[in-house]
Amino acid sequence: MKMKMKMKVIAIKDISSLRNIRTSIDDSEIANLMTDIKENGLLQPIGVYREGEKEGFILVYGHRRLSALKKLGRKELEIGKEVKVFDTKLDLIDLIVLNTAENLHRVGNSPVEFGMVCKTLKEMGLSVSEIAARLSQPQSKITTALTLAAKVPREYRDSIGYIAQKDIRKKRGKVSATVANTIISNSRLKAKDKLKLFKSAKEQDLSLADINVINQMLYAGASFDEALKKKDTFTRTAISLVVNKEEVTKLNTSITRYVYDVLKGRRKPIKDLVF
Repeated sequence: MKMKMKMKVIAIKDISSLRNIRTSIDDSEIANLMTDIKENGLLQPIGVYREGEKEGFILVYGHRRLSALKKLGRKELEIGKEVKVFDTKLDLIDLIVLNTAENLHRVGNSPVEFGMVCKTLKEMGLSVSEIAARLSQPQSKITTALTLAAKVPREYRDSIGYIAQKDIRKKRGKVSATVANTIISNSRLKAKDKLKLFKSAKEQDLSLADINVINQMLYAGASFDEALKKKDTFTRTAISLVVNKEEVTKLNTSITRYVYDVLKGRRKPIKDLVF
């Protein structure tokens, strides 16, 4: 049922907030928004929702813009130009999806914050594939976000961002979502070493390649401190071999481990293993 809307403005005091994907509010960002709005007006309208004839509106997206408008002393918003009113019947899941989808297009979103929203949607009955479809995001991104929200140490959550590998060195003090997920998913790392690696990734701007080298060195038997110290000395590489199936079954280990042990002199080469 569509709402009959005759008014031309909405009073800001009548707008209440819904849970926002971006949970932290940066004062400097609000100050920049205030300056931009004063100079150029509100270029991107906020979104609100009103159910039937109920009093007041629910904010769907535009939390920071609304905060900036309030601090500028604004009392009303012009419908159509400054505020978009959703006048169809929506449920809570629809509102969360709208809020999340709008915020995903903005810079600075935290993968952990996104994961918390995905967790909420999952608790409300949506599967990972349904969340991905509703948000128009790949399932891998949803899965990673859920993992980060559940397992990233609280003290490192604000340092994780969506960062392209080519830009990792430019984002000082930040850890990419991919790096964070790789650290978390490493079953060979003890909890204390994961914390150390998070700290190192943040302080040294470690890339995914760095993390993979460290992980491989740990797999080869290096201690955590040794792997971290020598990571720049080595690089990770892949070996493609044509092997005898029968001989492989006799190894009782992986090809990677076998090759490593041979190179280290811990095993004798098997002549008929490789073609």
